[in-house]
Amino acid sequence: RNPSASDTMELSATFGNFGRQNFTGAIPVTLIDNHLYARLSVVSRNAEGNVRNNYNTQDRLGSEDFVGSRLALRYEADGGATVDLTLDASQQKQAPAPYYLVGLSSAPNMLVNVAAARTPYLPASSLVPLNPSWSDLDHINTDAGAAYGGLLPAGRGANGRSADNATFYGASLSAQQNLAGDVTLRSITGYRSYTRLLSQDIDGTPIDLIDQVYSDRGSQITQEFQLNSTQFGGRLQWVGGLFYMHQS
Repeated sequence: RNPSASDTMELSATFGNFGRQNFTGAIPVTLIDNHLYARLSVVSRNAEGNVRNNYNTQDRLGSEDFVGSRLALRYEADGGATVDLTLDASQQKQAPAPYYLVGLSSAPNMLVNVAAARTPYLPASSLVPLNPSWSDLDHINTDAGAAYGGLLPAGRGANGRSADNATFYGASLSAQQNLAGDVTLRSITGYRSYTRLLSQDIDGTPIDLIDQVYSDRGSQITQEFQLNSTQFGGRLQWVGGLFYMHQS
């Protein structure tokens, strides 16, 4: 939320099984009395994941490792105008939830059987029942991304280590000014960018069969102008404006 003179410090922590540790905090600061306020927020979320990958010495899948921060500034002018600037950044380095093998054809020309014929591993040993118990789901044998280790960061890809890594950055600038009567003019400018790398096994076996490796990056710029007002004693509210967006 936007900072204000009435802001107070906030701290919270959550602990749970599978190594769950969540922390959030916010520190408000008044930089200029009655005019300029700031608020710094941070968040951290960590969990070990609840599925063991037996293929690579008990690595856990479905883990979470996320950190983020946000700095918000608000300026309140004497004439009633307000200006809000927000900057944020976050990063995740985690292992995605696994895919399970729930069906298998016995046809020898099926891709999984052709691949299995070249390895000592039996695909049927990875089958999960259609109505599984928790013990059927809390472990798996998967080679997520192993065939594409050269495309992944150090320590990922080899020996079945999956990855879901991403970074996000954002900035926004909002300005508001009351005009004649009950008309308000508002300008909203935004920028966001991200990079993401996803590597995971989607055949549910340690056979080098179907591994997904996905890499993407992008950015977005937006600009919006708004005019809004309340008329006839609050019985009519209207808003109009222009919006521009560019993505790459």
